[in-house]
Amino acid sequence: MLLTCEGGKDKRAVDEARLLFEEAYARMGKESYLKAAPPAADVNGADAPEGGGGGGGKSVDALLAAEVAELKDFKKFAFRWHETGVNNTIFVAFPTGEGAPRPSEVAANVAEHVKATKQLPARFLLKLLPVEATCFVGIDEIKKLAEDFVPKHFPTGVL
Repeated sequence: MLLTCEGGKDKRAVDEARLLFEEAYARMGKESYLKAAPPAADVNGADAPEGGGGGGGKSVDALLAAEVAELKDFKKFAFRWHETGVNNTIFVAFPTGEGAPRPSEVAANVAEHVKATKQLPARFLLKLLPVEATCFVGIDEIKKLAEDFVPKHFPTGVL
């Protein structure tokens, strides 16, 4: 999905988009595709059989450092963003797999939700432009992509 945002607010727009897309996946019942990594074990020891929940003898500094490291691990996020080189434009890669929602479905779900609630869900995002497929810029690659893409969206015999 290609996103446009207010000038200089790329990072905030990415955070808004991530939350927006996660909410859309939840409304669509596709939360299982958001699990990019297995859930981490309980760090503070609350599930320990001793029941203390006190961290198992770990210091508060160590627990905070572990939590900060987990929050900084961007590999766990299902949506990966890439800078495009164009000001105020960001590309977000979506999870793939059998049955995973396409970017156009997610954008339609977001638009329907905005229409139903009459509230804008993001402050810095301006436009959501669904991108179904990408390829290298070359005639052969574009032809190969078009062979797969065109029949899905433009079936023969409809008109």
